Amino acid sequence: MDLTFQPKQREFLRMLLQTGADVPTVLMQYGARGGSKSKLIRMAMLLRRMSLPGTVGFIMRRRFKDLEENQIQKFRLEYPELDKFWKGGEEYKFDNGSRICFKYGDTYIDIESMSRGPECYDLAVDQAEQFTEAELTLLSGCNRWPGATAGGPKKWLMFNPGGQGTEYLRRIAYLRQFKYNEIPGNYWSQMTYGWDNWHWFLGEVDMTEAEFYRMSNEERFELFITRTSYGRTLNGLPPGQRVGELLGSFEHFSGQYFAGIWDEQQCTIDTEVEHRLVKPWWTRWMAQDWAFAEHTCHLWFAIGKVSPAELLEVFGCVATVPIDVVVVHREYVVKERAEADLAMDIVERTPAAERKYISRFWMSKDALGVTAKQGGENTVGQQYTEILRRHGLPAPETADQDRVNGWRFCYNGFRQAQGLRGGYIDAERAKQGPVVLIGSGCPNLISSIPLAVRDPKKPDDVMRVDGALWEDCTDALRYGLKSFLDSKFQPPVDVRRQQVYDSVEDPTTRHIQMLKFDQQQQRRNLTSRAPRWR
Repeated sequence: MDLTFQPKQREFLRMLLQTGADVPTVLMQYGARGGSKSKLIRMAMLLRRMSLPGTVGFIMRRRFKDLEENQIQKFRLEYPELDKFWKGGEEYKFDNGSRICFKYGDTYIDIESMSRGPECYDLAVDQAEQFTEAELTLLSGCNRWPGATAGGPKKWLMFNPGGQGTEYLRRIAYLRQFKYNEIPGNYWSQMTYGWDNWHWFLGEVDMTEAEFYRMSNEERFELFITRTSYGRTLNGLPPGQRVGELLGSFEHFSGQYFAGIWDEQQCTIDTEVEHRLVKPWWTRWMAQDWAFAEHTCHLWFAIGKVSPAELLEVFGCVATVPIDVVVVHREYVVKERAEADLAMDIVERTPAAERKYISRFWMSKDALGVTAKQGGENTVGQQYTEILRRHGLPAPETADQDRVNGWRFCYNGFRQAQGLRGGYIDAERAKQGPVVLIGSGCPNLISSIPLAVRDPKKPDDVMRVDGALWEDCTDALRYGLKSFLDSKFQPPVDVRRQQVYDSVEDPTTRHIQMLKFDQQQQRRNLTSRAPRWR
Protein backbone atom coordinates (compact mmCIF):
# COMPACT_ATOMS: atom_id res chain seq x y z
CA MET A 1 0.00 0.00 0.00
CA ASP A 2 1.65 3.22 -1.21
CA LEU A 3 1.67 6.00 1.41
CA THR A 4 4.50 8.12 -0.01
CA PHE A 5 4.19 11.71 1.13
CA GLN A 6 5.63 14.66 -0.77
CA PRO A 7 7.50 17.40 1.20
CA LYS A 8 4.54 19.68 1.98
CA GLN A 9 2.38 16.65 2.70
CA ARG A 10 5.00 15.44 5.20
CA GLU A 11 4.86 18.82 6.92
CA PHE A 12 1.07 18.54 7.17
CA LEU A 13 1.45 15.01 8.55
CA ARG A 14 3.95 16.23 11.14
CA MET A 15 1.39 18.75 12.42
CA LEU A 16 -1.30 16.08 12.35
CA LEU A 17 0.74 13.82 14.63
CA GLN A 18 1.45 16.48 17.24
CA THR A 19 -0.33 16.18 20.57
CA GLY A 20 -0.44 18.32 23.67
CA ALA A 21 -2.45 21.11 25.24
CA ASP A 22 -1.04 23.87 23.01
CA VAL A 23 -0.78 22.22 19.57
CA PRO A 24 -2.96 23.30 16.61
CA THR A 25 -6.13 21.24 16.21
CA VAL A 26 -7.48 22.90 13.04
CA LEU A 27 -5.12 22.17 10.13
CA MET A 28 -5.69 23.88 6.80
CA GLN A 29 -4.16 23.27 3.40
CA TYR A 30 -5.20 25.59 0.58
CA GLY A 31 -4.10 27.24 -2.61
CA ALA A 32 -4.00 26.57 -6.33
CA ARG A 33 -5.48 23.71 -8.31
CA GLY A 34 -3.48 20.52 -8.49
CA GLY A 35 -1.73 20.74 -5.11
CA SER A 36 -2.78 17.15 -4.21
CA LYS A 37 -4.98 18.14 -1.26
CA SER A 38 -7.52 15.35 -1.83
CA LYS A 39 -4.80 12.72 -2.19
CA LEU A 40 -3.29 13.89 1.09
CA ILE A 41 -6.64 13.33 2.81
CA ARG A 42 -6.74 9.70 1.68
CA MET A 43 -3.17 8.86 2.62
CA ALA A 44 -3.20 10.64 5.96
CA MET A 45 -6.59 9.22 6.90
CA LEU A 46 -5.39 5.67 6.20
CA LEU A 47 -2.20 6.20 8.19
CA ARG A 48 -4.16 7.61 11.12
CA ARG A 49 -6.60 4.73 11.23
CA MET A 50 -3.82 2.15 11.06
CA SER A 51 -1.88 3.80 13.88
CA LEU A 52 -4.88 4.68 16.10
CA PRO A 53 -6.83 1.45 16.68
CA GLY A 54 -10.52 1.78 17.44
CA THR A 55 -10.80 5.37 16.18
CA VAL A 56 -13.03 6.87 13.49
CA GLY A 57 -12.21 9.33 10.73
CA PHE A 58 -14.77 11.23 8.64
CA ILE A 59 -14.10 12.37 5.08
CA MET A 60 -16.68 14.94 4.07
CA ARG A 61 -17.82 16.74 0.92
CA ARG A 62 -20.78 18.99 0.28
CA ARG A 63 -22.60 16.64 -2.10
CA PHE A 64 -22.68 12.88 -2.35
CA LYS A 65 -21.92 12.86 -6.09
CA ASP A 66 -18.65 14.76 -5.50
CA LEU A 67 -17.82 12.60 -2.50
CA GLU A 68 -18.29 9.42 -4.52
CA GLU A 69 -16.33 10.60 -7.58
CA ASN A 70 -13.46 12.36 -5.83
CA GLN A 71 -12.93 10.28 -2.70
CA ILE A 72 -14.76 6.93 -2.60
CA GLN A 73 -13.92 5.88 -6.17
CA LYS A 74 -10.36 7.20 -5.84
CA PHE A 75 -9.90 5.15 -2.66
CA ARG A 76 -11.05 1.99 -4.40
CA LEU A 77 -8.85 2.60 -7.46
CA GLU A 78 -5.72 3.48 -5.49
CA TYR A 79 -6.10 0.85 -2.74
CA PRO A 80 -7.93 -2.19 -4.18
CA GLU A 81 -6.40 -4.32 -1.42
CA LEU A 82 -8.74 -2.56 1.02
CA ASP A 83 -11.92 -3.78 -0.71
CA LYS A 84 -12.28 -6.58 1.84
CA PHE A 85 -12.80 -3.89 4.50
CA TRP A 86 -15.45 -2.00 2.51
CA LYS A 87 -18.76 -2.09 4.36
CA GLY A 88 -22.20 -1.03 3.17
CA GLY A 89 -21.17 1.50 0.55
CA GLU A 90 -20.26 4.23 3.05
CA GLU A 91 -17.29 3.15 5.18
CA TYR A 92 -14.18 1.06 5.61
CA LYS A 93 -13.99 -1.01 8.80
CA PHE A 94 -10.53 -2.40 9.59
CA ASP A 95 -9.42 -5.34 11.72
CA ASN A 96 -8.05 -3.02 14.43
CA GLY A 97 -11.53 -1.57 14.99
CA SER A 98 -10.86 1.72 13.19
CA ARG A 99 -13.23 3.06 10.56
CA ILE A 100 -13.15 5.60 7.73
CA CYS A 101 -16.64 6.97 7.13
CA PHE A 102 -17.75 9.08 4.13
CA LYS A 103 -20.13 11.92 4.93
CA TYR A 104 -21.88 14.69 3.06
CA GLY A 105 -24.29 17.49 3.95
CA ASP A 106 -26.46 19.24 1.37
CA THR A 107 -28.14 21.61 3.83
CA TYR A 108 -27.57 23.37 7.13
CA ILE A 109 -30.00 20.93 8.75
CA ASP A 110 -27.83 18.01 7.55
CA ILE A 111 -24.77 19.66 9.08
CA GLU A 112 -26.58 20.38 12.32
CA SER A 113 -27.69 16.77 12.56
CA MET A 114 -24.17 15.53 11.88
CA SER A 115 -22.68 17.82 14.54
CA ARG A 116 -24.90 16.15 17.16
CA GLY A 117 -24.34 12.63 15.88
CA PRO A 118 -21.52 10.08 16.20
CA GLU A 119 -18.04 11.31 17.12
CA CYS A 120 -14.91 11.24 15.01
CA TYR A 121 -11.24 11.47 15.93
CA ASP A 122 -10.36 13.10 12.61
CA LEU A 123 -12.68 15.22 10.48
CA ALA A 124 -11.39 15.95 6.96
CA VAL A 125 -13.49 18.44 4.99
CA ASP A 126 -12.59 18.32 1.31
CA GLN A 127 -13.38 21.51 -0.70
CA ALA A 128 -14.25 23.26 2.56
CA GLU A 129 -15.00 26.49 0.68
CA GLN A 130 -18.36 24.97 -0.29
CA PHE A 131 -19.50 25.24 3.34
CA THR A 132 -20.40 28.44 5.20
CA GLU A 133 -18.61 29.71 8.29
CA ALA A 134 -21.59 28.69 10.43
CA GLU A 135 -21.51 25.16 9.01
CA LEU A 136 -17.76 24.72 9.38
CA THR A 137 -17.95 25.95 12.97
CA LEU A 138 -20.90 23.68 13.71
CA LEU A 139 -19.03 20.63 12.40
CA SER A 140 -16.58 20.96 15.27
CA GLY A 141 -19.31 19.45 17.43
CA CYS A 142 -18.68 15.93 16.10
CA ASN A 143 -14.87 16.26 16.09
CA ARG A 144 -14.30 14.87 19.59
CA TRP A 145 -13.13 11.60 21.09
CA PRO A 146 -13.60 10.43 24.71
CA GLY A 147 -10.32 9.68 26.44
CA ALA A 148 -8.19 11.06 23.59
CA THR A 149 -4.78 12.58 24.23
CA ALA A 150 -4.92 16.38 24.45
CA GLY A 151 -4.66 17.89 20.98
CA GLY A 152 -5.07 14.48 19.35
CA PRO A 153 -8.40 14.87 17.49
CA LYS A 154 -7.98 17.13 14.48
CA LYS A 155 -10.18 18.97 12.00
CA TRP A 156 -8.64 19.21 8.52
CA LEU A 157 -9.90 21.90 6.14
CA MET A 158 -8.72 21.53 2.53
CA PHE A 159 -9.86 24.19 0.10
CA ASN A 160 -9.33 26.45 -2.90
CA PRO A 161 -10.15 30.17 -2.92
CA GLY A 162 -13.76 30.75 -3.99
CA GLY A 163 -17.14 29.52 -2.77
CA GLN A 164 -19.40 30.55 0.06
CA GLY A 165 -16.89 29.85 2.82
CA THR A 166 -14.14 31.98 1.31
CA GLU A 167 -14.57 34.99 3.61
CA TYR A 168 -14.12 32.86 6.74
CA LEU A 169 -11.32 30.67 5.37
CA ARG A 170 -9.47 33.67 3.99
CA ARG A 171 -9.65 35.33 7.39
CA ILE A 172 -8.33 32.45 9.49
CA ALA A 173 -5.91 30.78 7.04
CA TYR A 174 -4.59 33.59 4.85
CA LEU A 175 -4.99 36.83 6.81
CA ARG A 176 -4.61 35.13 10.22
CA GLN A 177 -7.24 37.43 11.70
CA PHE A 178 -9.12 36.00 14.65
CA LYS A 179 -12.17 37.15 16.59
CA TYR A 180 -14.67 36.03 19.21
CA ASN A 181 -12.98 33.30 21.28
CA GLU A 182 -10.78 32.00 18.46
CA ILE A 183 -7.28 31.20 19.72
CA PRO A 184 -4.60 31.76 17.04
CA GLY A 185 -2.52 28.85 18.31
CA ASN A 186 -5.36 26.43 17.49
CA TYR A 187 -4.99 27.09 13.75
CA TRP A 188 -2.22 26.05 11.36
CA SER A 189 -2.25 26.64 7.61
CA GLN A 190 -0.18 25.69 4.61
CA MET A 191 -0.37 26.93 1.02
CA THR A 192 0.25 24.54 -1.87
CA TYR A 193 0.68 24.89 -5.62
CA GLY A 194 0.58 22.61 -8.64
CA TRP A 195 4.39 22.70 -8.87
CA ASP A 196 4.61 21.20 -5.36
CA ASN A 197 3.06 18.01 -6.74
CA TRP A 198 5.45 15.58 -8.44
CA HIS A 199 2.48 13.79 -10.02
CA TRP A 200 2.18 16.45 -12.79
CA PHE A 201 5.86 16.06 -13.75
CA LEU A 202 6.00 12.29 -13.76
CA GLY A 203 6.64 11.09 -17.31
CA GLU A 204 6.93 14.65 -18.65
CA VAL A 205 10.35 15.69 -17.35
CA ASP A 206 13.62 13.77 -17.47
CA MET A 207 14.59 13.71 -13.79
CA THR A 208 13.96 11.77 -10.61
CA GLU A 209 11.59 12.83 -7.86
CA ALA A 210 14.55 13.48 -5.54
CA GLU A 211 16.17 15.75 -8.14
CA PHE A 212 12.87 17.55 -8.64
CA TYR A 213 12.47 18.44 -4.96
CA ARG A 214 16.05 19.68 -4.75
CA MET A 215 15.08 22.45 -7.18
CA SER A 216 14.03 25.86 -5.86
CA ASN A 217 10.39 26.91 -5.78
CA GLU A 218 11.01 29.31 -8.69
CA GLU A 219 12.68 26.61 -10.80
CA ARG A 220 9.81 24.16 -10.21
CA PHE A 221 7.27 26.85 -11.14
CA GLU A 222 9.05 27.59 -14.42
CA LEU A 223 9.24 23.87 -15.19
CA PHE A 224 5.54 23.46 -14.36
CA ILE A 225 4.27 26.14 -16.76
CA THR A 226 6.64 25.28 -19.61
CA ARG A 227 7.12 21.50 -19.51
CA THR A 228 3.94 19.96 -18.08
CA SER A 229 0.58 19.68 -19.83
CA TYR A 230 -1.42 20.67 -16.76
CA GLY A 231 0.85 23.62 -15.94
CA ARG A 232 0.63 24.99 -19.49
CA THR A 233 -3.17 24.70 -19.34
CA LEU A 234 -3.38 26.71 -16.09
CA ASN A 235 -0.86 29.28 -17.29
CA GLY A 236 -2.89 29.83 -20.46
CA LEU A 237 -6.09 30.78 -18.65
CA PRO A 238 -7.46 34.37 -18.87
CA PRO A 239 -5.55 36.67 -16.45
CA GLY A 240 -8.24 36.89 -13.77
CA GLN A 241 -8.78 33.14 -13.73
CA ARG A 242 -5.06 32.33 -14.01
CA VAL A 243 -4.27 34.18 -10.78
CA GLY A 244 -6.71 32.01 -8.87
CA GLU A 245 -6.34 28.62 -10.58
CA LEU A 246 -2.55 28.70 -11.02
CA LEU A 247 -1.41 30.93 -8.16
CA GLY A 248 -4.15 30.28 -5.60
CA SER A 249 -4.81 33.97 -4.98
CA PHE A 250 -7.48 34.99 -2.47
CA GLU A 251 -7.84 38.29 -4.32
CA HIS A 252 -8.63 36.70 -7.71
CA PHE A 253 -10.25 33.29 -7.84
CA SER A 254 -12.69 31.19 -9.81
CA GLY A 255 -16.34 32.20 -9.49
CA GLN A 256 -15.87 35.84 -8.54
CA TYR A 257 -18.78 37.93 -9.80
CA PHE A 258 -16.61 40.99 -10.42
CA ALA A 259 -13.60 39.07 -11.78
CA GLY A 260 -11.77 41.03 -14.44
CA ILE A 261 -13.61 44.28 -13.70
CA TRP A 262 -12.94 45.00 -10.02
CA ASP A 263 -9.45 46.41 -9.59
CA GLU A 264 -8.80 48.02 -6.23
CA GLN A 265 -6.21 50.39 -7.69
CA GLN A 266 -8.67 51.57 -10.37
CA CYS A 267 -11.94 51.51 -8.42
CA THR A 268 -10.92 53.08 -5.09
CA ILE A 269 -9.70 56.52 -4.09
CA ASP A 270 -7.88 57.78 -1.02
CA THR A 271 -9.03 60.58 1.26
CA GLU A 272 -7.01 63.27 -0.52
CA VAL A 273 -8.50 62.48 -3.94
CA GLU A 274 -11.98 62.21 -2.43
CA HIS A 275 -11.72 65.69 -0.89
CA ARG A 276 -10.54 67.15 -4.21
CA LEU A 277 -13.25 65.40 -6.18
CA VAL A 278 -16.46 65.52 -4.13
CA LYS A 279 -17.98 69.01 -3.93
CA PRO A 280 -20.23 70.13 -1.04
CA TRP A 281 -23.17 70.62 -3.41
CA TRP A 282 -23.03 67.17 -5.00
CA THR A 283 -26.26 65.20 -4.70
CA ARG A 284 -26.05 62.73 -1.84
CA TRP A 285 -28.02 59.76 -0.62
CA MET A 286 -27.78 56.77 1.70
CA ALA A 287 -28.56 53.05 1.55
CA GLN A 288 -28.71 50.34 4.17
CA ASP A 289 -28.95 46.58 4.33
CA TRP A 290 -30.53 46.17 7.75
CA ALA A 291 -30.20 43.18 10.08
CA PHE A 292 -30.00 42.54 13.79
CA ALA A 293 -28.33 39.16 14.31
CA GLU A 294 -26.28 39.63 11.12
CA HIS A 295 -24.49 42.76 9.89
CA THR A 296 -26.20 46.07 9.27
CA CYS A 297 -24.28 47.92 6.55
CA HIS A 298 -25.04 51.62 5.99
CA LEU A 299 -23.40 53.49 3.09
CA TRP A 300 -23.20 57.18 2.13
CA PHE A 301 -23.12 58.10 -1.59
CA ALA A 302 -22.45 61.26 -3.59
CA ILE A 303 -22.77 61.96 -7.33
CA GLY A 304 -21.70 64.89 -9.46
CA LYS A 305 -20.31 65.87 -12.84
CA VAL A 306 -16.54 66.14 -13.20
CA SER A 307 -15.13 68.37 -15.91
CA PRO A 308 -12.45 67.29 -18.41
CA ALA A 309 -9.97 69.69 -16.81
CA GLU A 310 -10.50 68.17 -13.36
CA LEU A 311 -10.34 64.62 -14.71
CA LEU A 312 -6.98 65.43 -16.25
CA GLU A 313 -5.71 67.07 -13.07
CA VAL A 314 -6.87 64.40 -10.62
CA PHE A 315 -6.63 61.19 -12.65
CA GLY A 316 -4.50 62.04 -15.68
CA CYS A 317 -7.56 61.16 -17.76
CA VAL A 318 -8.17 62.77 -21.14
CA ALA A 319 -11.93 63.29 -21.58
CA THR A 320 -13.83 65.12 -24.30
CA VAL A 321 -16.91 65.75 -22.14
CA PRO A 322 -17.79 65.90 -18.42
CA ILE A 323 -18.67 62.57 -16.81
CA ASP A 324 -20.87 61.52 -13.90
CA VAL A 325 -18.98 60.12 -10.94
CA VAL A 326 -20.45 58.29 -7.95
CA VAL A 327 -18.34 58.10 -4.80
CA VAL A 328 -19.25 55.79 -1.93
CA HIS A 329 -17.46 57.77 0.74
CA ARG A 330 -18.47 56.43 4.14
CA GLU A 331 -19.61 53.15 5.70
CA TYR A 332 -20.98 51.98 9.02
CA VAL A 333 -21.07 48.25 9.80
CA VAL A 334 -22.47 46.92 13.07
CA LYS A 335 -24.32 43.94 14.57
CA GLU A 336 -27.02 43.61 17.24
CA ARG A 337 -27.79 47.33 17.55
CA ALA A 338 -31.16 48.73 18.67
CA GLU A 339 -33.11 50.65 16.02
CA ALA A 340 -33.10 54.00 17.84
CA ASP A 341 -29.37 53.67 18.45
CA LEU A 342 -28.79 52.83 14.78
CA ALA A 343 -30.71 55.92 13.71
CA MET A 344 -28.67 58.12 16.05
CA ASP A 345 -25.45 56.47 14.82
CA ILE A 346 -26.39 57.55 11.29
CA VAL A 347 -27.09 61.10 12.47
CA GLU A 348 -23.81 61.36 14.37
CA ARG A 349 -21.79 60.01 11.44
CA THR A 350 -23.32 62.49 9.00
CA PRO A 351 -21.75 65.98 9.33
CA ALA A 352 -24.38 68.67 9.92
CA ALA A 353 -23.31 70.65 6.83
CA GLU A 354 -23.80 67.54 4.68
CA ARG A 355 -27.30 66.63 5.83
CA LYS A 356 -29.21 69.14 3.70
CA TYR A 357 -27.70 67.65 0.55
CA ILE A 358 -28.80 64.08 1.37
CA SER A 359 -31.89 63.67 -0.74
CA ARG A 360 -32.92 60.02 -0.33
CA PHE A 361 -32.38 57.03 1.92
CA TRP A 362 -33.01 53.52 0.58
CA MET A 363 -33.45 50.60 2.90
CA SER A 364 -34.05 46.87 2.51
CA LYS A 365 -37.72 45.93 2.17
CA ASP A 366 -37.89 43.76 5.28
CA ALA A 367 -36.97 46.73 7.48
CA LEU A 368 -39.89 48.73 6.08
CA GLY A 369 -42.58 46.11 6.64
CA VAL A 370 -42.80 45.08 2.97
CA THR A 371 -42.06 41.44 3.82
CA ALA A 372 -43.22 39.20 6.60
CA LYS A 373 -39.94 39.52 8.48
CA GLN A 374 -40.84 43.07 9.56
CA GLY A 375 -44.59 43.32 8.97
CA GLY A 376 -47.10 45.31 11.01
CA GLU A 377 -46.64 48.54 12.93
CA ASN A 378 -43.47 50.01 14.43
CA THR A 379 -41.14 48.64 11.75
CA VAL A 380 -37.44 49.42 11.77
CA GLY A 381 -38.03 52.07 9.11
CA GLN A 382 -40.77 53.75 11.14
CA GLN A 383 -38.51 53.88 14.18
CA TYR A 384 -35.82 55.53 12.05
CA THR A 385 -38.11 58.11 10.47
CA GLU A 386 -38.89 60.36 13.43
CA ILE A 387 -35.27 60.50 14.58
CA LEU A 388 -33.79 61.13 11.14
CA ARG A 389 -36.30 63.83 10.21
CA ARG A 390 -35.71 65.59 13.51
CA HIS A 391 -32.05 65.93 12.52
CA GLY A 392 -32.59 67.00 8.92
CA LEU A 393 -32.18 63.63 7.23
CA PRO A 394 -34.70 61.94 4.90
CA ALA A 395 -36.94 59.10 6.00
CA PRO A 396 -36.11 55.66 4.56
CA GLU A 397 -37.78 54.41 1.39
CA THR A 398 -38.08 50.88 0.03
CA ALA A 399 -35.00 49.98 -2.00
CA ASP A 400 -35.15 48.56 -5.50
CA GLN A 401 -33.97 45.02 -4.75
CA ASP A 402 -33.89 43.71 -8.32
CA ARG A 403 -30.86 41.45 -7.88
CA VAL A 404 -29.59 40.76 -11.38
CA ASN A 405 -30.06 44.29 -12.73
CA GLY A 406 -28.71 45.69 -9.48
CA TRP A 407 -25.50 43.70 -9.80
CA ARG A 408 -25.20 44.89 -13.40
CA PHE A 409 -25.36 48.52 -12.18
CA CYS A 410 -22.45 47.76 -9.82
CA TYR A 411 -20.50 45.90 -12.50
CA ASN A 412 -20.91 48.64 -15.11
CA GLY A 413 -19.94 51.32 -12.60
CA PHE A 414 -16.64 49.54 -11.94
CA ARG A 415 -16.20 49.05 -15.68
CA GLN A 416 -16.47 52.79 -16.18
CA ALA A 417 -13.79 53.33 -13.52
CA GLN A 418 -11.30 51.44 -15.69
CA GLY A 419 -10.99 54.44 -18.02
CA LEU A 420 -10.00 56.99 -15.41
CA ARG A 421 -6.34 56.75 -14.41
CA GLY A 422 -4.30 57.70 -17.42
CA GLY A 423 -7.16 56.74 -19.73
CA TYR A 424 -9.37 58.32 -22.37
CA ILE A 425 -13.13 58.89 -22.20
CA ASP A 426 -15.10 60.14 -25.16
CA ALA A 427 -18.74 61.24 -25.42
CA GLU A 428 -19.95 57.71 -26.18
CA ARG A 429 -18.22 56.19 -23.14
CA ALA A 430 -19.56 58.98 -20.91
CA LYS A 431 -23.12 58.10 -21.93
CA GLN A 432 -22.68 54.48 -20.83
CA GLY A 433 -23.23 55.25 -17.17
CA PRO A 434 -21.50 56.82 -14.19
CA VAL A 435 -18.09 55.91 -12.86
CA VAL A 436 -18.37 54.24 -9.44
CA LEU A 437 -15.51 54.77 -6.99
CA ILE A 438 -15.19 53.50 -3.42
CA GLY A 439 -13.52 55.80 -0.91
CA SER A 440 -10.91 54.64 1.59
CA GLY A 441 -13.47 55.31 4.34
CA CYS A 442 -15.18 52.05 3.33
CA PRO A 443 -12.65 49.30 4.17
CA ASN A 444 -15.27 46.60 4.74
CA LEU A 445 -16.92 47.31 1.40
CA ILE A 446 -13.58 47.33 -0.41
CA SER A 447 -12.60 43.95 1.03
CA SER A 448 -16.10 42.53 0.40
CA ILE A 449 -16.44 43.22 -3.33
CA PRO A 450 -13.80 40.65 -4.46
CA LEU A 451 -15.50 37.99 -2.30
CA ALA A 452 -18.87 38.18 -4.07
CA VAL A 453 -19.25 34.87 -5.92
CA ARG A 454 -21.65 33.78 -8.63
CA ASP A 455 -24.63 31.64 -7.74
CA PRO A 456 -23.89 28.34 -9.56
CA LYS A 457 -27.63 27.85 -10.11
CA LYS A 458 -28.15 31.43 -11.39
CA PRO A 459 -24.87 32.59 -12.96
CA ASP A 460 -26.16 36.14 -13.49
CA ASP A 461 -26.81 36.51 -9.76
CA VAL A 462 -24.57 36.62 -6.70
CA MET A 463 -24.78 33.73 -4.26
CA ARG A 464 -26.70 34.35 -1.03
CA VAL A 465 -24.63 33.45 2.04
CA ASP A 466 -26.42 34.13 5.30
CA GLY A 467 -24.25 35.90 7.85
CA ALA A 468 -21.40 36.71 5.45
CA LEU A 469 -20.12 40.25 5.89
CA TRP A 470 -19.35 40.55 2.18
CA GLU A 471 -22.95 39.80 1.25
CA ASP A 472 -24.36 42.46 3.58
CA CYS A 473 -21.91 45.11 2.34
CA THR A 474 -22.42 44.36 -1.35
CA ASP A 475 -26.21 44.26 -0.90
CA ALA A 476 -26.11 47.78 0.56
CA LEU A 477 -24.03 48.90 -2.44
CA ARG A 478 -26.53 47.31 -4.83
CA TYR A 479 -29.51 48.96 -3.10
CA GLY A 480 -27.86 52.37 -3.24
CA LEU A 481 -26.78 52.25 -6.87
CA LYS A 482 -29.83 50.56 -8.36
CA SER A 483 -32.41 52.57 -6.39
CA PHE A 484 -30.88 56.00 -7.01
CA LEU A 485 -29.52 55.69 -10.51
CA ASP A 486 -32.59 53.91 -11.85
CA SER A 487 -35.10 56.25 -10.18
CA LYS A 488 -36.83 59.19 -11.81
CA PHE A 489 -35.59 61.45 -9.06
CA GLN A 490 -34.01 64.77 -10.09
CA PRO A 491 -31.56 66.61 -7.86
CA PRO A 492 -32.64 70.02 -6.47
CA VAL A 493 -32.50 72.99 -8.85
CA ASP A 494 -29.48 74.58 -7.17
CA VAL A 495 -27.54 71.32 -7.43
CA ARG A 496 -28.42 70.85 -11.12
CA ARG A 497 -27.46 74.47 -11.76
CA GLN A 498 -24.09 73.94 -10.13
CA GLN A 499 -23.55 70.78 -12.18
CA VAL A 500 -24.15 72.71 -15.41
CA TYR A 501 -21.72 75.38 -14.23
CA ASP A 502 -19.03 72.77 -13.44
CA SER A 503 -19.47 70.96 -16.74
CA VAL A 504 -18.18 73.83 -18.93
CA GLU A 505 -14.70 75.39 -18.86
CA ASP A 506 -14.99 78.23 -21.38
CA PRO A 507 -16.47 81.34 -19.65
CA THR A 508 -18.54 82.44 -22.67
CA THR A 509 -19.96 78.97 -23.30
CA ARG A 510 -20.63 78.58 -19.59
CA HIS A 511 -22.56 81.87 -19.53
CA ILE A 512 -24.71 80.75 -22.47
CA GLN A 513 -25.39 77.36 -20.86
CA MET A 514 -26.38 79.00 -17.59
CA LEU A 515 -28.82 81.32 -19.39
CA LYS A 516 -30.37 78.34 -21.16
CA PHE A 517 -30.73 76.46 -17.88
CA ASP A 518 -32.40 79.40 -16.14
CA GLN A 519 -34.80 79.93 -19.06
CA GLN A 520 -35.77 76.24 -19.13
CA GLN A 521 -36.33 76.25 -15.40
CA GLN A 522 -38.47 79.38 -15.64
CA ARG A 523 -40.65 77.71 -18.31
CA ARG A 524 -41.05 74.63 -16.10
CA ASN A 525 -42.11 76.79 -13.17
CA LEU A 526 -44.71 78.61 -15.30
CA THR A 527 -46.05 75.31 -16.59
CA SER A 528 -46.34 73.84 -13.13
CA ARG A 529 -48.29 76.90 -11.90
CA ALA A 530 -50.62 77.07 -14.92
CA PRO A 531 -54.31 76.44 -14.14
CA ARG A 532 -55.64 73.00 -15.00
CA TRP A 533 -58.99 73.07 -16.72
CA ARG A 534 -61.44 70.23 -16.41
